Amino acid sequence: MTRPLTLVCGRLCLILLLAAVAGGCATRQVPPPPKRGVKVILLPQADGSPSAVVVTSNAGVRTLSTPYQAADARVGDKQAPTVTQTSPREVSRQYGTLFAQAPAKPAKYTLYFRSGSAELTAESRVTLFDVMLDAFNRGGAEIQLVGHTDSAGIERLNDRLAERRARTIETMLVERGFTITRIRSAGKGEHDPAVPTRNGVDEPRNRRVEVLVK
Repeated sequence: MTRPLTLVCGRLCLILLLAAVAGGCATRQVPPPPKRGVKVILLPQADGSPSAVVVTSNAGVRTLSTPYQAADARVGDKQAPTVTQTSPREVSRQYGTLFAQAPAKPAKYTLYFRSGSAELTAESRVTLFDVMLDAFNRGGAEIQLVGHTDSAGIERLNDRLAERRARTIETMLVERGFTITRIRSAGKGEHDPAVPTRNGVDEPRNRRVEVLVK
């Protein structure tokens, strides 16, 4: 019995299942269908960080560690997966339609607040418009809101303020027609600062709500 093909993927790869397809009528000779298997193409990371994909078949193992390397692994092969080097142009030519159908990548935003309050700064009111535009342009988008404070003031009050900031943004989104069941809100108080400070420091960059639209 032939072992199934297995993959251990890095952070980003394109995996194509190769199914056997036969056509024509019963009286007509057709060439044998191709073997079933997978083709794996390692894509570059958006931030340029390294990644790798391990492709394992019954006959051997191959590791892809260079962007746009490709491995073909077929069920029943008696040799390890074949590795070739493709290119961005070739990947786009062959699989452009696939990429066009992929959902948009999650987008991150940061909204800042006035000291000791749940009132947005003027600049962040503009950013909130970008958040709403992005959310409404994605059919079925979900939004994650996490509120934060600086380390000035009493810790338990900062915990409440962080939650209130997240809830304030949630309310603004719902008032403008976004579905509340697709929003998740939480507060972390002063415990996860963007800029680490000593206790009691009024740091504007820590007074924020982090927004993830996905």
